[in-house]
Amino acid sequence: MMGAPICIEMSYVLKLWLGEVPEITTYFAQLAIVSQLISVVSIPLITAMLASGRIRNYQIIVGGIGLMVFPISWLLLDMGMGPETPYIVVIVCYIFQLAIRLYMLIDLVKFDAKGFIVNVLLRCCVVCLLTFIAPLVISYLMEEGFLRLVFVVLASTASLIVAVYAFGLNGEEREYMIRVVKSKLGRK
Repeated sequence: MMGAPICIEMSYVLKLWLGEVPEITTYFAQLAIVSQLISVVSIPLITAMLASGRIRNYQIIVGGIGLMVFPISWLLLDMGMGPETPYIVVIVCYIFQLAIRLYMLIDLVKFDAKGFIVNVLLRCCVVCLLTFIAPLVISYLMEEGFLRLVFVVLASTASLIVAVYAFGLNGEEREYMIRVVKSKLGRK
């Protein structure tokens, strides 16, 4: 998950890439990454729904929620909300769509929503949160610059590996990973 170091170092990365960057651009980019991380979690649910072949109601409801992003954003912007509002609306809609997908799959294909929430969503959230801790500490302790970027990326990668191993994998998956790593190291 390279989202952690990129979110943390977004301001510096944008300055490196574009030079002069409006202040709000960093926030926009961070919100775009968060929205995509939420969206990615829905992919297996979308696949399961489409595989069922009964997608009319699904498309009407979930598609309808997606279509509401524009009018809700427009209304909120018209009420004086900030320019980041459409991104926040998208994130809220993605979360709502995820919940609707789970609910619809329970009935449609006898989907284990509780198992998905515990074994996928909860684990992903724990891994994401833990992945941010060390890089955030480094970003607060060091001055902005290339060296900090390198350390944040390294800390994020190490945190991700540890968090995935400790909290993202179950016992069987851990054993499999150990066998794969041992076999790869044994070949060299």
